[in-house]
Amino acid sequence: QKHAIQLGNKSGGLADELMINQTVASASLWLADFEDAEHLIEKMRQDSRQKDAYLEENTLNLLFLEGFLFRLKGNFTLAMEIFNDLIDRSRQTNDFERALQANRSLAAIIIEPHILDESNAIRSNIDIALSMITDAVQAGRDTASAKDVETLCLLGDIHILKGDFTKAEVLIESASHSYRERPMMQDRV
Repeated sequence: QKHAIQLGNKSGGLADELMINQTVASASLWLADFEDAEHLIEKMRQDSRQKDAYLEENTLNLLFLEGFLFRLKGNFTLAMEIFNDLIDRSRQTNDFERALQANRSLAAIIIEPHILDESNAIRSNIDIALSMITDAVQAGRDTASAKDVETLCLLGDIHILKGDFTKAEVLIESASHSYRERPMMQDRV
């Protein structure tokens, strides 16, 4: 990690360092190394303040990483607040790809109690999650994320929870087809 950051500093400075740190923090989250992810997120926040070069895109990336960290650590309330903020900011900048990403994360939090068959699950939340994703896909219909594996699988999960197994099967098959056309390592997770 340190070597990658040093190389980034030599070649392009702050923007490269932020991108590398964001990538490493994301990998740390996937590996459940929350301590490393928290350290990197805090470092990115401090570095951006010191150098006064924190770009809007990097702010949104940092918000996503923070929301994802809180979600994985089980702090769903804070994660939902962050993802709502990210959705609002993404809409203001017409970044439909990022808005869809944040909507997916928020919808996943909303349906998680149903997937885990928890007693506190609120049935109407399934419709809310479906509406969120459907609206976000419609707004960003020209983006790659509107038809990506993660979006299609999440929609499939939602339709399973609604009892619409035919629609779920079509969505999961579409996700499988999409993966075969453009395999990405993160989609294998």
